[in-house]
Amino acid sequence: MTTRVAPEPFTHALQAVEPPKPANPLRRFFANAWTIRAISLLVVLTIWYVVGQQMPYVLSDPIAIAIEATEIFVPDILPAFGETLRGLAVGMAISVLVGVPVGLIMSQSHVAEVALAPYVYAISATPRITLIPVLVLWLGISFEMRVGIVFLGAVFPILLNVYLGGKQVDRGLLDVGRAFKAPQWKIYTGIRLRGSLPYLFSGLRLGLAQGLVGVVLAEVATSAGGIGNLITFYSRFFRIDAMFVAIVLLGLVAVLITTIMARFDAALKEPWNSKLLRARPFRTTGSATKEVAA
Repeated sequence: MTTRVAPEPFTHALQAVEPPKPANPLRRFFANAWTIRAISLLVVLTIWYVVGQQMPYVLSDPIAIAIEATEIFVPDILPAFGETLRGLAVGMAISVLVGVPVGLIMSQSHVAEVALAPYVYAISATPRITLIPVLVLWLGISFEMRVGIVFLGAVFPILLNVYLGGKQVDRGLLDVGRAFKAPQWKIYTGIRLRGSLPYLFSGLRLGLAQGLVGVVLAEVATSAGGIGNLITFYSRFFRIDAMFVAIVLLGLVAVLITTIMARFDAALKEPWNSKLLRARPFRTTGSATKEVAA
C-alpha cells in the first residue's frame, strides 16, 4: 500500500523575499571611488607638506608650489609646455600615419612580416635615450629632433598593436569580404582596421606615454627648449618650487591623456557603456559591464 505524501503548499515555496536593506549612507559614501581618491590625495598632500617643510631645498611643499605656480605658470610654464605638446602632437600624427598602414600590411602579407619584423623588434627594444645623440647629429637641436624622438617612441607600440590586432581579425569576415568581391582597400579599412581598433587604442596609449617621456628626456639632455629644458634650468638655480610646478603639470597631463584614451578604448569595445563611462570615467570596463547588466 503506497502512502501519498501531501505536497507542501505552493505558498511555502514562494515565500516573500524581503527587500534588501538600504546600505548605510556613510558606508556608501566612503566606498565611493571619488571619495577614496580624495582621501588618498589628502593623505599624500599632508605627508608631502610635512616632509617638504623639513626639506625645503630638496622637496618643497604643495602650498609653496601652488604659490609659485600662480607667478610663473603663464609667463614661463605655459609657453614651454606648448612647445613640448606641439612636438608631441606632430610626432604622434606621423606615428599614426606610418604605424597603422605598416602594421596592417605586416598582418596580411607574410613577405612584409618576415622582411620587417627583425628591424621593428630590434629598434623598438632599443632605449630611446641612446638614440638622442644620433637624432641631434641628423636633425640638430631643433623642433625636428623633438618630433623624431616622439616618432621613435610612439610608432612601434602603434605598429605592433595594429599588427597583432590584424592577426586576430575573424577569418570568416575576411572570407565573406572576398566572397562578395570587396576591393582590397575596403577589406583593409572595413574589416582589418575596424577589427584592430581596440589594439590601436592600446597602442596609442602606450605610444603617447612613451612619446611624452621621450620628448621630455630629449629636452633635458639637449637643452632644446620646452618643459624639459625649463626643469633643468630651474634645478640648476635651485628653484625647487618652480621645478615641481613643471613636474606636477607633466603628471596631470599624463593622467588626463590616459583617461581620455581609456574612455575611447572602452567605448569602442562596448559602445553601450559610453554613457556610463561619461559618468564614471575611471571605472574599468568589466565593472561597468556588471553595472549595466545589474
